[in-house]
Amino acid sequence: MTTHQTDPQYKLRMPPELHEQLKRAAKENHRSMNAEIIARLQSTFEEHRLYGHKLSEEITAEEARDLRDRVEAVEAAMQKMLSDPDGVRRDPPRKKPGAQKDD
Repeated sequence: MTTHQTDPQYKLRMPPELHEQLKRAAKENHRSMNAEIIARLQSTFEEHRLYGHKLSEEITAEEARDLRDRVEAVEAAMQKMLSDPDGVRRDPPRKKPGAQKDD
């Protein structure tokens, strides 16, 4: 008796290095390569993430949006500051204690 797989199939190309990483992870987790790929894909949909960082499951969508907006505002301010050399505060180098003054 043969069973037929009904799940859709998708041919996937990947860099050899990633393939090796997946093989090692599958072996460590006692799974097939397919099961490892599925588990990893599912986890990206199930976990709350912002900019690739896992957030607490207790965070609301509104809190996540607010946090994203704040991060983007900081990034924009940093970009503006870095693009304007006169806007970057540069403190003069500190002299070592006991160093002699230049006259």
